[in-house]
Amino acid sequence: MPPKRREPKNNDNESLSTPSGSIHEPEVTMMTQNITMSCDMLQTLVANIITQNQSENNRILLEQLLQTATPRTPTVQSSNFAQCTARFHGTSGNMDELEAFIETIEIYKECTNISDDHALRGLPMLLVDDATV
Repeated sequence: MPPKRREPKNNDNESLSTPSGSIHEPEVTMMTQNITMSCDMLQTLVANIITQNQSENNRILLEQLLQTATPRTPTVQSSNFAQCTARFHGTSGNMDELEAFIETIEIYKECTNISDDHALRGLPMLLVDDATV
C-alpha cells in the first residue's frame, strides 16, 4: 500500500481548501498500541480506578452535605426555680405587686427553659409568709 499523502497543515488547524475549491477537514491519524498485562495486573488497575472514583464521589458527597446541613441547636434541659430570687409574700393587697411577681417568674421561666410541669411544681418555693397559705 502506498504511503498516505499528507496535506500541508494550517497553523490555526482550520479547514483547508483543495485546488478544486472544496473544503475538507484535516486528516487525523490515531496511533494505537497493544498493551499486554496479566489478569492480576488488570484487576489491580480496575480496583485502583474504582477506588479513586469512590474516593472522589465520597468527597463530593461530603462537601454537598456540609453545604446543605443546617446547624443543630443544642437541646437545653429543663431547669427549675431553685436559683430564682423573686419571692411573693402576699402580705400586701396590692395587685401591681402580684402582677410584677408573675411577670418576673414568667421571664425567668423562659430564660432558663423551665417546663410548665416543673414551673408548677417549683412555684411554692417562691411563695413565702401569707402567700403559702
